[in-house]
Amino acid sequence: MHQSPSPIPGDPYSPPSSFPNALPPLPQREPPRRPEAGRVAVMFGSIIGILLSALFIFLSYVLPHMKLTTNAGLYLVYLWSLPLLVQWFLYLAGGFIAAWRTGKVRAGVFTSLWINLWYFLSVIVVYFLQQSAITRQMLLSDADYTFLFMVFAASFLIISVGLGAGLAALGGLAGKALSYRQR
Repeated sequence: MHQSPSPIPGDPYSPPSSFPNALPPLPQREPPRRPEAGRVAVMFGSIIGILLSALFIFLSYVLPHMKLTTNAGLYLVYLWSLPLLVQWFLYLAGGFIAAWRTGKVRAGVFTSLWINLWYFLSVIVVYFLQQSAITRQMLLSDADYTFLFMVFAASFLIISVGLGAGLAALGGLAGKALSYRQR
């Protein structure tokens, strides 16, 4: 038996013409707006990068003036490994927070790139400030010193960007998973 969607005039079993065929549609809720990945990456990457740069600059000026004792080697290894662990934690935290806010893992990776930008700029600033002090004290040719710095800087940048992007992506995966659970 086939029923037509429109009422048949004179049919006692068809609904009246004023009867609605369906319920009115429910109002659609808009999904919560998430911030843009680029803005979140710039904001958190800059904040964390400036904090990491401040830690690096502080340690680069404090450690050379410390009094050395017989057990100084082990102490300095611990003291220099602490900022490295802090740096790894900040990559994870930056990726986690950025992905949690945006729901996108790429925000975490972009955050690590901004962290690396600020950190690398602080390394260059410290190098140029310390280079003038070192060249006054030592008779090392500028070409040799600049070449060594360029090799160190390129190696440092490649390792830092690769490690930072990986750790931030790992933190971003966790942040994205928690972001979807809270919806």
